[in-house]
Amino acid sequence: MLWFRAHQRDLPWRRDTRPYAIWVSEMMLQQTQVATVIPYFERWMQRFPTVEALAAAEEAEVLHAWQGLGYYSRARNLLRGAREVVERFDGRVPEDPAQLLSLPGIGRYTAGAIASIAYNRSAPIVDGNVMRVLTRLFALRGDPRKPPLAPRLWDLAEALIPEGHAREFNPALMELGATVCTPARPRCEDCPVAEACEARALGIPEELPESAAGPQITPVSMAAAIVRDGDRVLLVQRPETASRWAGMWEFPNAEVGERETPEEAAARAVREATGLAVECGARATTIRHSVTRYRITLTVFHAALAGNCGSDPARTHFDWKWVHPAELSDYPLPAAHRKIADRITIHTEEVQREFNFGG
Repeated sequence: MLWFRAHQRDLPWRRDTRPYAIWVSEMMLQQTQVATVIPYFERWMQRFPTVEALAAAEEAEVLHAWQGLGYYSRARNLLRGAREVVERFDGRVPEDPAQLLSLPGIGRYTAGAIASIAYNRSAPIVDGNVMRVLTRLFALRGDPRKPPLAPRLWDLAEALIPEGHAREFNPALMELGATVCTPARPRCEDCPVAEACEARALGIPEELPESAAGPQITPVSMAAAIVRDGDRVLLVQRPETASRWAGMWEFPNAEVGERETPEEAAARAVREATGLAVECGARATTIRHSVTRYRITLTVFHAALAGNCGSDPARTHFDWKWVHPAELSDYPLPAAHRKIADRITIHTEEVQREFNFGG
């Protein structure tokens, strides 16, 4: 812990160790890099400084504050959890890990982080950094995310906590994995426990941890349309029942079918979402992004209305509206669609010049 006091990074959630702040930071840090999280965390705490402030917020406001971080179920779980804390615990984030586990989106790791860092409870935490440190320190073979090794790591993490020092020890273990015991080229010469590290003694630190091969990457081709009606553009809202980005707004888009062009897919997306027919023109941009194991290429086209295609817009599965470009920042958009919106906002005149229809 002396090493941690001397070498820890200056992170905003280490300056604000209230249970609510630790909870927010840990939810944001799931599958997201620290450098990305810092500005989001700071803005979030200004906008929703207490659990009561978050509980009183509308979901659209919460999603808007989260946009760009991805995995939006985390934001929804934070909102639902805040409301439960207000209703069930009088606004006090629980100290007991079992009670924490009863809140939406909180698993064993997050419960342990809140209990140990905010309340100094001797609750273990095992994330990717801790897995790496422990498997190397004790030269443990096997997949650390599956039995029999996974439960053993939790037992080790708990047994190693010095009595009364969980608040420092757990972050120190994570910091060691994040900054010294890194996946590639670990800096063993700077490690405070190098002399006790069995993997270092065996010369195999980079062989550990042993993990199963990741999922096969699947390429996906998608197309989207920037549809204009005068000085407004078309946005559609995903249904609340959608498996991803539920309730968020986006430009009409669809996966490109085997027997259609990207332009046809973009026009189909508009028709299926709104009942409107459009004619696609020039390509506006191409955006590449990843969602879990999918590597998505999203081709975006300018489009103009070509009339009503005959279906009843009231019977579509989406809500939709015309929005002025200056208002796009008011809507929670997935990251790829935020890039489209930024392009429209910044380059409105350029977009208008690029409107070329009919070949």
